[in-house]
Amino acid sequence: FIETGHYRDAVMQCRHIIEQIEKVRDDKNQSSAANTKAHSKERKDMSSIERLLSVREQLKNVCQLGAHGNEFFTRSQAKTVLAMTVALLAEPTVGFAALIDEDINMENVE
Repeated sequence: FIETGHYRDAVMQCRHIIEQIEKVRDDKNQSSAANTKAHSKERKDMSSIERLLSVREQLKNVCQLGAHGNEFFTRSQAKTVLAMTVALLAEPTVGFAALIDEDINMENVE
């Protein structure tokens, strides 16, 4: 989408990816709670995982502007959202990497 100038569509696709991560990991509530905590006095006590969950939640909030707002995204913004989405995907504590590693390890056991 980015290469053809459909920046808003690219951002919306990132939102779908994040929503799929939440579904597979079953951690949507933890992500939301971490984001709430990040905006409170308790943020000093947040773990690195909670902070990454909060980042993921904030990224999803940006992506929602593509689907539900009148926001226009520049090429640079769409590329930034995509890069952040890919980075979070690769992080085992908040993305898919750990799940993929588990599947690979299970295949090696069989």
